[in-house]
Amino acid sequence: MDIREVARNFYATVDTQDWDKLASLVSPDLAVHLGSANPIGFDDWRKSLTEFFVGFPDGHHVVDDCVSDANKVVTRGRFQARTPASSMVSNRAENAYRLV
Repeated sequence: MDIREVARNFYATVDTQDWDKLASLVSPDLAVHLGSANPIGFDDWRKSLTEFFVGFPDGHHVVDDCVSDANKVVTRGRFQARTPASSMVSNRAENAYRLV
C-alpha cells in the first residue's frame, strides 16, 4: 500500500473513532505534538479526540495535498464539522508523520 494511502486510512480511522484500530496503527511510544503544548502519548491523545468528537460528532478530515518520501508523509488539509447549532466549521492543518 502506498504511504499516502496509509495516511488517508489513518485519518479515516480517526474519523470513525475506531480507537482500537487506531491503537494498532501507532507505535507504543507515540508522541503527539498539538500546537505549542508538550507532546502527549496515545492514551491522552485518544481522550482528547474522544472529547473533541462529542462536540463535533460528524467531523471528518479532508486531505487536500499529500507529499511522501520513503517513510515520511506530510499532509495538508482540514477538519470539517458542524457545531451543535448547525454552523459549519473548518480548521486547516499541516501534519507530518514518520512510518516505521
